Amino acid sequence: MAAAKASTPAPDAASDYYYGMHLDVARVVSHGEIPNVCRAVPVEMTYEDSQGVQHTIRYQVMGTGCSGG
Repeated sequence: MAAAKASTPAPDAASDYYYGMHLDVARVVSHGEIPNVCRAVPVEMTYEDSQGVQHTIRYQVMGTGCSGG
C-alpha cells in the first residue's frame, strides 16, 4: 500500500525578483535578516497573496554594514 501524501504541501522554492515584477502581497510571513556587510546581498521574503497562497521571493538588498561619511 502506498504511503499517504502529507496534507500540507511543501513550500515553493524561492523565485528571483526582477524589476517590474507584479507582487500580490497581502501579508508578510517572514523576512530574512540583512547581514552587516557593505555590499548587495540576496534576501528572501515569504508572503501570502490575496488568495492566501504562500510564496517566497529572493531579491537583492544593500547590507547594513556601510557607514556614511
